[in-house]
Amino acid sequence: MKRTLREISSAAFWRSERTEKGEKPHPPHPPPPLLGSVAAVREIPLLAVKWRTKFSDGKVTNITPGSVPEVKVTLPAKLIFEQDGFAKKYCDGSELAQLPKVMLGEGTMGTLFKLILNCGFIVTARVIRQGLVKPDDIELWINFFGGIRNTWLLPMHLSFWCGGEAFVVYEYLCLGSLEELLHGSEGIRYTPLSWEVRKHIALCAAMAIDFIHNQVTKKAATLSVGWLRQAIS
Repeated sequence: MKRTLREISSAAFWRSERTEKGEKPHPPHPPPPLLGSVAAVREIPLLAVKWRTKFSDGKVTNITPGSVPEVKVTLPAKLIFEQDGFAKKYCDGSELAQLPKVMLGEGTMGTLFKLILNCGFIVTARVIRQGLVKPDDIELWINFFGGIRNTWLLPMHLSFWCGGEAFVVYEYLCLGSLEELLHGSEGIRYTPLSWEVRKHIALCAAMAIDFIHNQVTKKAATLSVGWLRQAIS
């Protein structure tokens, strides 16, 4: 059995002291283990509370056992409209509703957001204002608008219910704010548009609205959508 440095030093001291007195040297009794036991008992609660893990960089990190794992809750989504398998190619409604959103503006129909999908594709999503239209009517008009195609209209990619809200997802235009382009703003982020460009925007908007107003639903009801404000000047 190996002896500790403390026991060796203690034995040498007792041997030299008894030799000077003419007595027969004998090894001293080992120290009582009480002190060591008390120290060990005091350390047990500390070890039970925290573990200490030392990494290669010399830093010590405290880890508390029994930590609660992070739980991600995903709300179910009910599909209203989908174009060309958009959900399978890019992102379904449940995932899209959980993505970080950048607010672009507030309109009559609801709030408009910019979203960046996990694949890097950028889309625009409008959350329809609750109580504005009955749920059945919302689905009717979303499917109607999703089914029409025109040069002057942005195609709708996806629409779904999630958490009691209706989402409409379509293409994102990176041209900036039309209001700032038309009227400018303090700090001038954009150069105000020329009159030629303004007239072209007005003409294209009028053609888009004319196309929409000439559409007829499956129930043969004439479609009337909003109004055009004089905001080009």
